[in-house]
Amino acid sequence: MAGRARLDLAQVAPQAQDGKIEVTCQAVVGAPAPKIIEVAQEMKADMIVIATHGRTGFRHFVMGSVAEHVVRIAPCPVLTIRPTAMDV
Repeated sequence: MAGRARLDLAQVAPQAQDGKIEVTCQAVVGAPAPKIIEVAQEMKADMIVIATHGRTGFRHFVMGSVAEHVVRIAPCPVLTIRPTAMDV
């Protein structure tokens, strides 16, 4: 799974790195929200950018939300992006 994530990041990272800001992409293994928080703290990240699945209602209640958990406990600002926004 981490290998696939690294391949996906390798495809999108060049688009994010336009020279105006420093962008770091990482693929790590672990429970998603706690691991994202841990890595952000270790890196002293200025911001976390995370996509949401866009679940609402019962599905959101049952499955929870990694993005929501990250927003609540992140040590820095978090920018969430809806899936439709990523398709543009």
